[in-house]
Amino acid sequence: MKVHKQFQRASNVAGGAFGGQSENLLKFIYYYYETIKLFISHKIFIGKDQNLFAFVAFSHPEIINLVQSGKWYYFLDYLS
Repeated sequence: MKVHKQFQRASNVAGGAFGGQSENLLKFIYYYYETIKLFISHKIFIGKDQNLFAFVAFSHPEIINLVQSGKWYYFLDYLS
């Protein structure tokens, strides 16, 4: 899998709230830890979860439904 340079410093996906079907959340967890391993093997900083979330969303759009808004807390409103 190719690691795109934009994920080294970009903060594109916030991770304040998650929701969805359990099978997709379990896949997300799996891909998240695989991404950590991949980043480490390419010597990419892993200390910012937003970069990891963005990479998973970019790499596996079939399990992600991004909700876009100008408000940082919008997803909490969306889920309630």
